[in-house]
Amino acid sequence: MRVGEQEGREYHYISKEQFLEGIEHGDFLEYRGYNTIFNGESDTWYYGSPKKKLEEGKNSIAILDVQGAQDFISYYGKENCCVVEISVPNALREQRARDRGSFSESEWKRRAADDDIKFAPERTASIVDARIDNSKSLEKTILECVKQYKTKVHIKEQQSFEQALHSYITGNMNVDKPFTVGTTPYSLLICGAKELPITINAKTINKVMRPDTRDEKGTIIGKTGHGLTVAQVADAVSSIQNPIMVLKGSRENTLVSVTDISDDSGKPVIIALELERQRRESSFNNISSIYGRMNFTDYIKRNIADNNILAINIKKLTKSFRQKGYIFPPTKASLALTIIYHNPTKKSIPLILTF
Repeated sequence: MRVGEQEGREYHYISKEQFLEGIEHGDFLEYRGYNTIFNGESDTWYYGSPKKKLEEGKNSIAILDVQGAQDFISYYGKENCCVVEISVPNALREQRARDRGSFSESEWKRRAADDDIKFAPERTASIVDARIDNSKSLEKTILECVKQYKTKVHIKEQQSFEQALHSYITGNMNVDKPFTVGTTPYSLLICGAKELPITINAKTINKVMRPDTRDEKGTIIGKTGHGLTVAQVADAVSSIQNPIMVLKGSRENTLVSVTDISDDSGKPVIIALELERQRRESSFNNISSIYGRMNFTDYIKRNIADNNILAINIKKLTKSFRQKGYIFPPTKASLALTIIYHNPTKKSIPLILTF
């Protein structure tokens, strides 16, 4: 243990004998032995990650070398791992090594040369999902890793939903339970939703995609529908991750996600969600409808007046709404641009979404 390190903070420390015994018993998912110089003497330091099961709904972060990442992928499966390569300038790496103490110039040069080989692009290309710069703080680096992981998960969930939707529409799949859209994103969590699966049932999909049937006078005859295309449904569902805004729903325990998708007549598409629904022993957040909202400007003005706006994505609001000619009231827009954090004591001030 180096000077300044603490058990359970930098690492969990055990004796060399205990570590070697763990290797013999197959306790480690991956491990490494590094020849080093400590207090002027040659030594071998061992690092390893114990085997453990993945916990449903929980994410873990492990700091590994290339071989360690490959071992994790082999053990857990690539679909369950998001590998982020953290790039650190050599000068910064050297300074951090000096700050840790017991620095050896020759040992540092050996390790730096060894890392150049181990982390060569041809060795990492097949496993790395994203690359980020670590010249910033550890906290920001970890947040960036989490963001990259969530992006990967969202892409996977979206692809799975689109495949299921296509199979259903083409008659190649019978549905006796709701479609799983994905996990509840940050944009809804900050507005009161719980971290549950998001679902949509076949009946809702049928109505969302079915066009209205009208007579010569424009009166609706037969079943009503919203006439969205498969692509519009898929894009709208994907946009829940990064909406323009989130509103309180008209009923208790409901939310409305305003997307930057439009239907064929140019109406902005919104998504209505029912929170914490139950089916047998399962809980989920359910999409109850997706449709192009008529009289959209008046709809937003009413929600502003009723303090129903929970969160706003300023970048999307500015880009999407103004391009389409929708005018967001200046007083609310100016508040949204200057207020960074949610203030629950002032109901008229929305939370600002930053993506």
